[in-house]
Amino acid sequence: MSKAPLPDKRPALRVVPMPSEINDRGTIFGGWLMAQMDLACFTEAVKRTRGQVTTVAVNAITFESPVFVGDIVNIYVDIIRVGKTSLTLGLEIFSERLNENMESYRVAHGEMVFVAIDENHKPRQIPQDSF
Repeated sequence: MSKAPLPDKRPALRVVPMPSEINDRGTIFGGWLMAQMDLACFTEAVKRTRGQVTTVAVNAITFESPVFVGDIVNIYVDIIRVGKTSLTLGLEIFSERLNENMESYRVAHGEMVFVAIDENHKPRQIPQDSF
């Protein structure tokens, strides 16, 4: 586990895991962290597509270091690709340890794909203009 500085940008999501999220080893469940990743990417996808989206693929998730109760989890999301109806998002997850040095660690990274959907849950075109 090596220290890593937080990216110089605003995280898509910040959250503090609670004791109910720990496994038998005293660290946070990977599934809980995956749910937070999905939420962070969802919010960015909704903003970019200007409407409803659904997760269609998790291309990769790599867990690098454990997350502990009380850590401040910061999830950073970047849009990698925008297609006609789908977009691919890259994400990095950093954990800030609440100690005297507020050390931060990159704990995971991954890539997810979302599809823009209409009111009938069918794929819809993503606006291609930038904002």
